[in-house]
Amino acid sequence: AVPVWPFALGLPLIAAAILAPARLATLYRVWMRVGEALGWINSRLILGILFFIVVVPIGFLKKLLGGNRARAVSGAGSFRQVSHPKDPKTMERPF
Repeated sequence: AVPVWPFALGLPLIAAAILAPARLATLYRVWMRVGEALGWINSRLILGILFFIVVVPIGFLKKLLGGNRARAVSGAGSFRQVSHPKDPKTMERPF
């Protein structure tokens, strides 16, 4: 069974878009504002849920297992590597 209401709603809108598109400008602006509001809410909701389901448990596990093991194993105070200045000639033909 195919529902009829999408066609009953869509066909007049398609006809209006073809015959007089300027008359749909207000409807377009309202629809875009609704979409922006839903996008704003959904992105925060989805990212918040993802944070609490993925990132927080990983942080707790790292805390339980002793934090940053790589730094503790190497005995270094930092992961920073000293950079050395490059010769400007290397940028003349980078590829």
